[in-house]
Amino acid sequence: MELREEERKQIFEKRLKLVRTPPKRTHDPFQPPVDDKPPTVLPSAGRPSYQHPRVEPSEDPVIRAFIAPPVSQPSRPSQSKDSRVVGEIRTNHIDVCQILKSRLSVLKKARSEWSVSDPKIALDLAINSGNQAALVDVLNVLYLKRTLWTLDMAVASLPDLRLLFKSKYDAYIVCGCNVLKLILKSFGPVIKTNMASPPSHGAQAVDITREERYEKCHTCHSHLMSLREDIWRLQNAPGPASKLIREQALVDVFSVLD
Repeated sequence: MELREEERKQIFEKRLKLVRTPPKRTHDPFQPPVDDKPPTVLPSAGRPSYQHPRVEPSEDPVIRAFIAPPVSQPSRPSQSKDSRVVGEIRTNHIDVCQILKSRLSVLKKARSEWSVSDPKIALDLAINSGNQAALVDVLNVLYLKRTLWTLDMAVASLPDLRLLFKSKYDAYIVCGCNVLKLILKSFGPVIKTNMASPPSHGAQAVDITREERYEKCHTCHSHLMSLREDIWRLQNAPGPASKLIREQALVDVFSVLD
């Protein structure tokens, strides 16, 4: 069977290189429409057209059930209320600054007098200033330096101790308890001895030192007896002082004078 000329060429002649990459399409037959709107469908003849009404999500009762209600914002205080609060804070701050300034001024003067003269002068300055906070500061320092105490300092401080026991501040009451116990422990025996044997005025020689000591002891004894009654009354009365007085056992400390 003889081969044709075309068949022989296809069998024996060298073939060209195969291109496996598919050819690019010049156009896509399935391109999306340019407009997102659905195509307009013309109603067929003899059939009425019907268009479904569009329902907003907020109007749909099913969707509205799953939508969280708007959160109500907390009401902000008015500007007038803020300004009033700031004004009150500023006023109280100014008052506190003035109190601290006055207290610091008294303490500076007391320290200056103490450094150049006698601690008794510093104590008198704190007492005469009328600043109870500064007086408590000075008494707390003197309580730590018991060797500096004299009978004159006891006479000067006892009247103000009665005011400290009536204070509403616990620190003032504790300071009064400490100073009172110090005075009774240091000068209680001396006061008791001088009150038991007063100086004789019929003697020819007058002991001026003994006379002065007796007067100081007599003054201290009078203040201590008044303090004893106040402390007994405060101990049995409701208030912050009763608990502190019982803890300090001040009533038993007065037994040194009996």
